[in-house]
Amino acid sequence: MSRGVSVEGDLEKALKKFKRISNETKKDSKRHEYYLSPRIRRKEKIKEANKYRSF
Repeated sequence: MSRGVSVEGDLEKALKKFKRISNETKKDSKRHEYYLSPRIRRKEKIKEANKYRSF
């Protein structure tokens, strides 16, 4: 999907939007790099959550 960034006189806002969109596309491409079964995807999600969880 192609996304465009419109500049309405404010370059800072346009740059911020562009950075956010480019980060989203990087995440999507990394996620779709190879197939993960739902079971493995769930395990990885739990593993990531445990990294940030403190007891």
